[in-house]
Parts: sequence; C-alpha cells; structure tokens
Amino acid sequence: RSMAETAKALGNAFLRDKKFEQAIEAYTKALEHDEDDASRYVYYCNRSAARLLRAKEVESDGSVRDRMIREAEKDARRCVELKGTYAKGYVRCV
Repeated sequence: RSMAETAKALGNAFLRDKKFEQAIEAYTKALEHDEDDASRYVYYCNRSAARLLRAKEVESDGSVRDRMIREAEKDARRCVELKGTYAKGYVRCV
C-alpha cells in the first residue's frame, strides 16, 4: 500500500470519527504523496467532504466556516477537473 493510500485510509477513519481537521490533514498528505492523477480526484473529493463537514461544525465562527466552504468548493472543482464523470465531485461544488 502506498503512502498516499495509507493517508487516505487514515483520513477516512478520521472522517467516520468526526475528526474533520485531522481528516483534512490526512487527505492533504495523501495528495502530497500521490503523483498519479488517476487517483488524486478521490483525495480532493474526500477533503472537500471533510471541509464541508468542518464548516457545518463551526457554524458559529463565520470566518472559519466561510473559509472551509471556499476551500471545499475549490477541492470539488479540482476533483471534477481531474475526473469529469465523478458525480460526488459535482455534488460538493456548492
């Protein structure tokens, strides 16, 4: 298993445990370790999901919420650029 896939699995576990900041960090590490555009779209999409969930979690802090939403949308758009047929990427384009 590659370092990118290991980081993705860790991110998925953090996401399930509602540890959104840690999930974002793990998916970022996956992107740093993966140079194969064939799978990068998934990491962008997952990081987008983690950022959207983090935004919902910090609704009372408007600046953090707004930044998370902007970054989530940017990740979702990058996902769609890499794999235009991946429906989850479109769903996360807010």
